[in-house]
Amino acid sequence: MSSSYRVSAKGLILMDGKVLLVRKSNGDWSLPGGRLEEGEAPENAMMREVLEETDIHCQAGPLFHSFVRPRPGLLDVFVVVYFAKTDAGPEDVKLSHEHDEFGLFSFSESTGLTAEYGLNRTLELAASFYNQ
Repeated sequence: MSSSYRVSAKGLILMDGKVLLVRKSNGDWSLPGGRLEEGEAPENAMMREVLEETDIHCQAGPLFHSFVRPRPGLLDVFVVVYFAKTDAGPEDVKLSHEHDEFGLFSFSESTGLTAEYGLNRTLELAASFYNQ
């Protein structure tokens, strides 16, 4: 692992009791979110990236989870995942060019998806949290 990282902030958004996921062109499903801009707070980056990627406004809640996504030959990515709330529904989602599809998945439905590194563990933790 490198000692320098890129930082990415993702939003764990529930709609109708299901997690909002976006699918990248490589086929991997992910939480919406992305890279911080210089001087930007991670929670602000998450809200901005969710808006850019899905056209929905959300509000950052508490930090939920973090991990390092290794990228051999490139800078690893330190990923922070925030709980996020929105009043938007699935009918409000309009994807950017960065993603091919979005979906709402129960935690059990998400286990079989081709996923970006770290997503499965994040959703496993979220399932435990919400099923308490």
